[in-house]
Amino acid sequence: MAGHTEGFDLFPPLANNEEDKAKWACFLASLKQHYVFWADDQAKPKADHIAFAIGDGLKLPKDGMKFRSFASFCPRETRWDMIPTIATVWKTACHKFGFDRTRFFSSFMRPDGFLHKEGDQRSTYETRKVAQHLEGVE
Repeated sequence: MAGHTEGFDLFPPLANNEEDKAKWACFLASLKQHYVFWADDQAKPKADHIAFAIGDGLKLPKDGMKFRSFASFCPRETRWDMIPTIATVWKTACHKFGFDRTRFFSSFMRPDGFLHKEGDQRSTYETRKVAQHLEGVE
């Protein structure tokens, strides 16, 4: 299936301190408010995470210590349906954590908007490690 991977990492990951916990709580509250205000069914609050109706199981855990990356494979056919949600979550993260800590990546396009060669942009984290941190988040 043709497509690309797009998303962002939070690096360094959140520390186990009150400042980062407060920022994460504010980040989640901002997203919930956005999706409720726009009556958007793309995001659904669950007991221990926010689930997104796009991509391959996109979710944000309520425990920010488990978060590493928010990314999904975007099939060519549905790419333009997925980009607004990924962009909204990324922009909100940039606002709460700063541009230097939120690292956008795309296997299709550079952050400056120019196309690049296949494989130029990659996540800071290995997919396996992201999955390990999200274990137990159902």
